[in-house]
Amino acid sequence: MYRDVFDGVFKYMKILVMTGIAESALGPALKPFLIQLPQDLKSFWVLLGTGGAAKVAEDFCHLFVYKSLSILHFTEGLNQCQ
Repeated sequence: MYRDVFDGVFKYMKILVMTGIAESALGPALKPFLIQLPQDLKSFWVLLGTGGAAKVAEDFCHLFVYKSLSILHFTEGLNQCQ
């Protein structure tokens, strides 16, 4: 979904990084830009098809290959680390 919706934005940003903006009636040419597109964690999850709550999503982490079945079960009290 994000790729479809924001594909034009990403392409335009790539042009700005590679060539900048050409001179026009509105002003002089602008040099190539250094662009960063910060995203929230949810957008990474949607883009990569991973992430979410460990008890709900099988691929709950977008950084590691852990699966929800490989994590320890939640415990309370003194047995928390066992």
